[in-house]
Amino acid sequence: MKLVKQERIDLLLETADKSMAQMIKDLPNLIRKNTMGSIAQMLGFRNSGRYDRWEIDHCNGRTSDISNWISHRAKKIFVEECDKILTKKFIAELVKEAKNGIRKDLKERFIREVNNNVITKIQQLAQEESNKIVESMKLSIASGLDDIAAAAMEGKESSMQLAILETECEAIADQ
Repeated sequence: MKLVKQERIDLLLETADKSMAQMIKDLPNLIRKNTMGSIAQMLGFRNSGRYDRWEIDHCNGRTSDISNWISHRAKKIFVEECDKILTKKFIAELVKEAKNGIRKDLKERFIREVNNNVITKIQQLAQEESNKIVESMKLSIASGLDDIAAAAMEGKESSMQLAILETECEAIADQ
């Protein structure tokens, strides 16, 4: 039994020695690989893991040397291109078009407001005239009622005419 245990221990030590020797042999490659990865991370790259490729790390707005460099270059190129496009002549044309558009819009709005105000004023005048007509009708109906009542007292008008005028008077008053 002791022999079996010793054989196992010897086998384990031999395997460990071989593994250790291989690990020591692979150490320069491992250091190189990890050093490259560390430098890449410091520069702003990250290993995607899923596809085993390096990508620019821009997660949650982190900045890095590479993202700063790209940003600087992109801004410089953008400014150069805008300078080519946005000449003084082009800007002057844009300002002229903007002024013309503003003038046109203001003119249309002014006309629309004048029309709305005229309509509102006409509606007010029409309401006032309607009120005057209703008042004059109330007065003439009231006067007619008085005449009918007086005539009814004298026996000249029928009670039917009196009821019709009262109904008309009530209808006008409800308006």
